[in-house]
Amino acid sequence: MAKGRPEDHSIAGARVARKLCPRFGLSPAETDTVSWLIQYHLLMSEVAQARDIQDPETAKAFADVVQSPQRLALLMILTACDIRAVGPGVWTGWKGSLLRALYFATEPLLSGGHSQVTHSDRIHQARTDLTEALNDWPEQQIADYAARHYDHYWLRAEPELQVAHARMIQTADLADEPFAGSTRVKAFEGITEVSFYTPDHPRLLSLIAGACTMAEASIIGAQIFSTRDGRGYRHIPATPQLCIGRR
Repeated sequence: MAKGRPEDHSIAGARVARKLCPRFGLSPAETDTVSWLIQYHLLMSEVAQARDIQDPETAKAFADVVQSPQRLALLMILTACDIRAVGPGVWTGWKGSLLRALYFATEPLLSGGHSQVTHSDRIHQARTDLTEALNDWPEQQIADYAARHYDHYWLRAEPELQVAHARMIQTADLADEPFAGSTRVKAFEGITEVSFYTPDHPRLLSLIAGACTMAEASIIGAQIFSTRDGRGYRHIPATPQLCIGRR
């Protein structure tokens, strides 16, 4: 809509829709929805790919613009169609997973479900899930390990990663190794996730990113966690090549 004009095509397209939709027999409410979707059709893609989705403020700011579950669902569909229509190879599983993550982070804020689960509840549930997953560990060992993490780890790391991290760290600590790594291939998203565990220092992320670049890997995201005992690890989704062991 309205591409080729001096004005931003999203804004100009929304204005055109407000005039055109009634001619197609759309109601005022439907016209308003179509116009809004055109004006904000790039928003979800921009937020999903450029912002930290796991930061609660990202979902809150996005929800303030969307304002209703119905608009969120329609915008999700429109965004996926818009990306896929650009051309072959533009749509990827990774982009789809980002949109899905943003959708599920925002939907409770618009439907009222966010008030039912507090941060403390989410942290407790994450630690409980990890305890169940590590059923071969002694109870005290799990408690000691969980105490090493700050609260934001339980809120931001995926459950599968928490289990993988726990086993990676346990193996490294038992062997008294200063460095450890683990990988996970996610075929649908088309990425390889790499986690590194090592003593923390200010330039750790830049060194790892440099190694990935030298290995011709494309970094599409990173999560940084530090433990209370001065260790740290970096979780980096990369594509198309694995960056560990290639330096």
